[in-house]
Amino acid sequence: MKTFYKYAAFAAASLAGLCACSSDDDAAETGSGLQAVAQPQIIVSDLTTSGFTLRWEAVDDAGSYVYTFDGGSETPTTDCRLEFNSLERQKEYVVAVKACPRDPAEYTESPFTYIHVLTDDLEQLPQPKITLGSAYASKTVISWTEVPEAELYEFSVDGGEAATTRNRTVILSKLDKGRTYSFSVRAMTSDATRFTNSEAAQLSFVTSDADVPPLVIAPTTIISDAVAFDIYASSDETYYYEILPATTFAKYSPEELMTAFQTYIVEYAKKQGISLQLAMASMLKSGTQSLQMTGLTPELSYVIFAFGMDLRGNITSNLSSTQFKTTADGYSAGPNYGGSDWFTQRFYISNAYLAMTGYGWTNSVWTHWKGDDVTDVRYRTLTTKLFNQVFPDPYDRQAVAAFLKDPNYGLQFNPALLSATVNSADGYNGLTEGVSAGTSYTLLTLATSSSGAETVCVNSVTTKTSTEAAAWFAAAA
Repeated sequence: MKTFYKYAAFAAASLAGLCACSSDDDAAETGSGLQAVAQPQIIVSDLTTSGFTLRWEAVDDAGSYVYTFDGGSETPTTDCRLEFNSLERQKEYVVAVKACPRDPAEYTESPFTYIHVLTDDLEQLPQPKITLGSAYASKTVISWTEVPEAELYEFSVDGGEAATTRNRTVILSKLDKGRTYSFSVRAMTSDATRFTNSEAAQLSFVTSDADVPPLVIAPTTIISDAVAFDIYASSDETYYYEILPATTFAKYSPEELMTAFQTYIVEYAKKQGISLQLAMASMLKSGTQSLQMTGLTPELSYVIFAFGMDLRGNITSNLSSTQFKTTADGYSAGPNYGGSDWFTQRFYISNAYLAMTGYGWTNSVWTHWKGDDVTDVRYRTLTTKLFNQVFPDPYDRQAVAAFLKDPNYGLQFNPALLSATVNSADGYNGLTEGVSAGTSYTLLTLATSSSGAETVCVNSVTTKTSTEAAAWFAAAA
């Protein structure tokens, strides 16, 4: 990291000016005629906004070391490494380290080596939030939330050798049945001049005593109104899946549930006047699938279940299930589409938190319109949840345009300002205040050109839940 070299150089400069300092006792012992052991040559590593580590090579003839932190009491140690955490951001700390002889009859203590370290002013990436999808000896699926500005994720099992991935899901195999494991993952920054790596998130899990079932269900992202999950199956396995509230699921046995949905599909085929095979083909999935379900209720427990069925309607495997609970806030992201060569729209959250004005990631979103000869702009901002209620088909541009043209719903941008804003070289940048944290919003816009052409833009964004820098709320698209 650039900051490492920056502060290592700072420490070296401090050392050059201060390494000759020693206590009165040091001077007296040196005057005894005995040679002092060498001073520790210290380097700084793992510098963050809240801590740092000091390391040095073992000093010949030294049996231990003594250090002080910011003028505090002397503390002995036999390690050649000191780690300091929970410090203040962008603050200077002074650490002094001296070597103590293994044989005091032959050597005296070294003078103190002084190191001045300024904690980093970079922001630390937030920890990923881990979701345990399944825990079987031959297939344990673990996912975590996306961390913006992260380039890689580093993970390990039981403190073993670390590995990196650009994905947010790992599948572990060759584990032991019925054993407790520890999994850790941290986000690795893509810009070391702005961020530091996150602290490691930890997860403890116990592998099942049972063998992996034919269908493995693994939630990957859970928010207040939606869940994304994977179902792992062989390429020739066909199956039916569903999601029910946990209280409803608990009322029935696996056999009752499978029979009920088997009967439902048969009756559906008769009602639609289609063959059972066609009905099965339209409702069954095959092989490994990445799926999602929206429209869920916040803070409610649900069960995802699946069981094998063939195209003739026969049940071919036992029921597999997994339970999860939706979160308290945050909505799944809404649609993003529209625009033309003469009008574009961007709906976004500023990368800078404006503490002086009170506008920030959690309570405001921004609109940017850029046009060429635009004569009229009509718009409206809705929560994505409400947008989905108003427009069953979120990509129905005609319905969106009719909604915006209705003066009861659509708002008109001041036509007198179009040339100075939307049609200018920089375009229009506007602020929407008073939004809620961790909520998805959708901006609907209808633009008209001087030729009478119309274009509809629909863009969505989810606000952050925290005022901490880079602590983005991760939501499934």
